[in-house]
Amino acid sequence: MSTNENIGISRKQRVFAKLETVVGTLVFPSGTTDFIRPAGNAEISQNPAFADSEELQNTLDVLDRFQNALPTGKWKIPMYLRPSGTVGSAPQGDALFEALQGDKEAVTAAIKTEPTAATSVVVIDTIAGGILPEKGVVTLAGTVSEKVYYTGITRVSRTATSATLTGCTRGYASTTAATHAIDQVVTLSSIFYKQETTSPSLTIWIESDHLVQGLYGAAVDEAVFEVSNEGAVKVTFSGQGMKMVYAGTSALSSNSVATNTHIHVDDASLFSADSYVYNKTQHDAGAAAVYSKISSVDTTTNILTLANNLGTTGATDDVICGYLPLGETAIGDPIESKDTTLEIDAVDATIKSCTVNVRAPKKYVEDEVGNDYATDYMEDTRDINSSLNIYFRKADAKYFTDGFANEEPSILFTFGDTAGSIFELYFKKCSLEVPAVNYATPAIELTMPMKALGTVGEDSCEIVVR
Repeated sequence: MSTNENIGISRKQRVFAKLETVVGTLVFPSGTTDFIRPAGNAEISQNPAFADSEELQNTLDVLDRFQNALPTGKWKIPMYLRPSGTVGSAPQGDALFEALQGDKEAVTAAIKTEPTAATSVVVIDTIAGGILPEKGVVTLAGTVSEKVYYTGITRVSRTATSATLTGCTRGYASTTAATHAIDQVVTLSSIFYKQETTSPSLTIWIESDHLVQGLYGAAVDEAVFEVSNEGAVKVTFSGQGMKMVYAGTSALSSNSVATNTHIHVDDASLFSADSYVYNKTQHDAGAAAVYSKISSVDTTTNILTLANNLGTTGATDDVICGYLPLGETAIGDPIESKDTTLEIDAVDATIKSCTVNVRAPKKYVEDEVGNDYATDYMEDTRDINSSLNIYFRKADAKYFTDGFANEEPSILFTFGDTAGSIFELYFKKCSLEVPAVNYATPAIELTMPMKALGTVGEDSCEIVVR
């Protein structure tokens, strides 16, 4: 059995993602809400680009190179859909979903017409704080607090302050259906990630064994949902970022006192400014972990200057390494792929598999003179598409007619079947193309390309957790 601890082990990985308050301002994660258990290896990279010298000299060699401004960093996080199990609590990757869509709604309203315990319609008004999704869960306050799942909503416009919720499942999530009085408070309880024309930035953190990497000013360009009847439902987020920071592992080269704001290590080149470190040896010895942000790195003297002291006495050869919150807990349980359903225009449909690509690309401002790296980004046109793979049954010939007629049905993917652990991807208007016929012996299969379209803007895709 190998005992070489210098080689990084790929399975030893932890991931965190946290929304930034100010675009491009690095933030440190929480060990609970921001933790993501990766389903495969997460990645951060940022590679400087160079230009060869064009000066002429009688040689076939290139004699000089010039470093260009730093291009954007790249990142990728594969994960399973892990809802919390409780309606209204955020799922794993909450920050990633919000950064993909642009916003997470917090909506309130009031009951306009008193609903009895048996009615499947709830009329509300004074809607405030945002927009209700096409399908979702609301809580009706009163003597009995009741959750209601609705499958339809009628309103004059998407931003109207009055609406009628239809197709209601009363007493949702093990609550009790009841009669509610006029003007009682209505609250959106499902987590609704809504599309906006701008999206927040994140700081992505990845610990891979003895290396911690961070990427700030990060944005989500794409989320790819993998749909099949095997394993768990997987979604892979990816995007760009402004600048990478990192912290490796080195040893103290001399003793340090608890009040020191600088420490001497064997090799300071293993660290960058803005990363976080702690004395792992002292923490393992039982002391509470105290960590600090690196303010500057001197690779000549091998000194790390810290924003605050580490609070404990350090001894020569103590291990100094990158720090991310310890004792993290994964959110909820993964949704099994077999619990996936699909509706086309509210009619159940059966597929073999597909991938759903929700792309919200960003253009980073990285070509302005005087900037060493990107300082901002702009939203580009969304591209939400999929190819549905199905066995070709007799009734499926209708999809050729729909494709030629440019029909635009709604499509709903539902992942999971238990309240508090259900994700829904809803596309209100989809362009289905003429299917391609595949002869996959012994069966005939169809592949149907699909593209999601907006109706009034910022409504081509709704992601709801209920």
